[in-house]
Amino acid sequence: MSEWFETTLGEQVILLTGFPFKSKDYSDSEEDIKLLRGDNIAQGYLRWENAKRWKLTDDIREQNYFLEKEDVILAMDRPWIEAGLKYSIISSQDLPCLLVQRVACLRAKETLSQQFLRYVIGSKSFTEYVCSIETGTAVPHISASQIKDFSFYLPPLSEQKAIASVLSSLDDKIDLLHRQNKTLEAMAETLFRQWFIEEAKDDWNETKVLDVFLLVGGGTPKTSEADYWDGDILWLSGGDIANAHQGFIVSAEKSITELGLQKSSTKLLPKLASVISARGTVGKYASMQCYLDQ
Repeated sequence: MSEWFETTLGEQVILLTGFPFKSKDYSDSEEDIKLLRGDNIAQGYLRWENAKRWKLTDDIREQNYFLEKEDVILAMDRPWIEAGLKYSIISSQDLPCLLVQRVACLRAKETLSQQFLRYVIGSKSFTEYVCSIETGTAVPHISASQIKDFSFYLPPLSEQKAIASVLSSLDDKIDLLHRQNKTLEAMAETLFRQWFIEEAKDDWNETKVLDVFLLVGGGTPKTSEADYWDGDILWLSGGDIANAHQGFIVSAEKSITELGLQKSSTKLLPKLASVISARGTVGKYASMQCYLDQ
């Protein structure tokens, strides 16, 4: 750590903000170039469903906004939601695409590894920084100068690359597990449809969900009471559910104490209970044993 030094993103990156492509001229043709907007950015990945596109014009400025592989992307409007920070990395599958206004692109200078930059932006400390400085109530946002002001400790370049290599390897394994889970989920959905819809027996009765399930609402202990928090009881939020959508939750970002449980409307759920987010990340669902947030 002796060779690590404190620096800022402004000293280490080239920051590009997007171009104001006119929405009235957006295209839906797959022959045109994808537009990367804030709506396309999730927590560490990009969503291209219903992507808007752009037919190139004679405006030479458009050429300056083509994104490149491994660019780090950050939403500037609503940069953080309950599910987490809205940032991602550009992959070869995302190209070609153009950067739209209110989205930031970060490219490392010579003293910073682009892969290491990815983990700086994805770090807990950067998320906490963004949450502390975003302004605006209707649409919380951050500015380019605020992004540049973020300070962090930077190791030598060789060490940056070594750290990024280890983290990237772990990310690859996590991605593989996610893809395997999606395959298993698709198989389970196919079997469910076959057994309970296509091959349903004539003597089976149609019923309503609430006739066979118990609906339980969650609650939140007072955040002003320190004695209610950081205990041994996991407390599940909508963000935790979104991060494990359609799967199993094995951990939660926050925890509460026994006193917090007793002094709030929070409920203890049995193992394998199904939980559905009703706020923020509405409709996301998962299963686990945990205390449930409202």
